[in-house]
Formats: sequence, C-alpha cells, structure tokens
Amino acid sequence: IRAQDGGRPPLSNVSGLVTVQVLDINDNAPIFVSTPFQATVLESVPLGYLVLHVQAIDADAGENARLEYSLAGVGHDFPFTINNGTGWISVAAELDREEVDFYSFGVEARDHGTPALTASASVSVTILDVNDNNPTFTQPEYTVRLNEDAAVGTSVVTVSAVDRDAHSVITYQITSGNTRNRFSITSQSGGGLVSLALPLDYKLERQYVLAVTASDGTRQDTAQIVVNVTDANTHRPVFQSSHYTVNVNEDRPAGTTVVLISATDEDTGENARITYFMEDSIPQFRIDADTGAVTTQAELDYEDQVSYTLAITARDNGIPQKSDTTYLEILVNDV
Repeated sequence: IRAQDGGRPPLSNVSGLVTVQVLDINDNAPIFVSTPFQATVLESVPLGYLVLHVQAIDADAGENARLEYSLAGVGHDFPFTINNGTGWISVAAELDREEVDFYSFGVEARDHGTPALTASASVSVTILDVNDNNPTFTQPEYTVRLNEDAAVGTSVVTVSAVDRDAHSVITYQITSGNTRNRFSITSQSGGGLVSLALPLDYKLERQYVLAVTASDGTRQDTAQIVVNVTDANTHRPVFQSSHYTVNVNEDRPAGTTVVLISATDEDTGENARITYFMEDSIPQFRIDADTGAVTTQAELDYEDQVSYTLAITARDNGIPQKSDTTYLEILVNDV
C-alpha cells in the first residue's frame, strides 16, 4: 500500500504490506467416515477389549474441528463404552450371547465450536458364541419298570439334555452300570433313546442302575437311569403228578382233610401265587383255594358211592394267568 499527496510535484511514502487474517467460524458439522458401523465379537473377550473404531471428520479448524464422541440412547448398564477422544468402542461389562446376541445403538460426534455441531451414526455389534455352557439333563434321575419278557429293541426311556450354547450337538452314552450290555443308547435330536439290546432275566438281575452322559464334545453332564425288571409270568404251576389216589373211611366226620394237593411255580410274586379250585362242583368235597387242602363237607357212605374223581386246577395270579390240572381219585373205605 502507498500513500501520495496532491502537491506538485506529488510526494509519496514508501510502499508497505498489509496482512489480512481470515478467522474460522463453526460452519461445518462433523461427518462420520462410514455409517452404519458393524462389528462382531466373541462373548468371552475380557473387559476393555477394543471392538470397533468410529471416526468422524470436521472441515473446520481449531476448536471448531476438535471432536468428542459419545454413545447415544444407552442405559447405565450397557456393556460397551466409547473413548470420547479417540472414538474407540470397548467392552465395559461381561458379554453373554445366551442372554443377548445382538446390540444396536447410536454414536454421536460433537465439535467444540459455538454453537456446537453434531453428527450421528448407527453401530451394530453381533456377539459370537463360545462353548461356555455345560449340557444339562432335564432331570437328574429316571426310573422305569421293564418286564423281563420285553422284546429286544424295546424302547426303555428317552433321556434329554439341553445346552444354552448355539448350534451345540449333544451325544449320549451309557458310561456305567450296563451289566452284560443289556442296554444300548442312540443319540437323536430329541434326546438319547435307551433300548433293550439283550433279553432280560428277572432271576439273574432285578435292577440296573445306568449312568448316562450327555456331551457337547467338550463339556458334559451325567444322569442316572434306574431300570426295575419285573417278573414275567413265564412259568405255569405244575403238579407233581397228573393223577393222585387216596383212601378215606366212610365214617369220617365232615371237615376231615382227605389230602393236601400242591403245585409249584418257578415264578415269583403274584406270578407264583397259586389258587386251587375244583373244575366241577362235587357237594361232598371242597378245596381250600390257598392251601390245596381237600376236605369233606359231609359224611361219606360207601354204600352210596365207593369212589369220586375230582379235577383240580392250580392257577397262578400272573398276567396272563397260567394253570395246570390234575385228577384226584378218592376211594371210600367200607367200615
């Protein structure tokens, strides 16, 4: 810049320089470099783990361009936090995919101008599963009854376990108590199906206590199966003879025991409890249903009848009932 007067001759000063400094105003809002932001993280990462870096830029200068970051719309117990200076999002609380497997929230960038300008972006974080849960049986003990005559392949019981981890595959195995390998187990989508692999024998083994494990490949749980074997009515009562002959005097009073007829049954319990009865009603005699004792109901008379033949049946109380029949010939002695 030069100054000159209006005289003749005109006089002027030496030229000088003027510097004009342009001052910034906060006329640019922050802009996020990418949105939405997405990340994945294992549920087992420690506190403080850096998950994601969000970044915004501001075309202004100085304080008008200095940015501060914050999370938007989250509660005090939110499992993530953000460094307000750098924009790094980190883990602030323990993660559990089985509780929450996905988070969606907002972030805000605010400059330090007057008035302050802001920008927003969305963030989504997917929590990835790790095998941190044991399979757990729905009940610790199963009790079943199985008849000894059950066919090989009969379904005994289905045990079931659950695993809170994602996509876990549970396999089942009998680990103890499977005497003589009587049972097998098949892993299915709905649980472990226990089946009869070999015939049972009530007289050899009346109870099996099986330990069954459910495993996801790394972790496992154990349950107990109590199998009570019930006696099948496999045997019928058997008389020692198919024909008996006894003598009785004609003058014996009513109520006289003529003979004690008995049969044997190799089963047990109700299957071996025998009931005796006469096939045909003969007024002169009766038989005790429990003991098989044959007694007279009236005095016998040799002159009226010299002999009687009774068909006597022994029947057990199993299901189905089985029986045997013998014949008792009673000879009346003349007195």
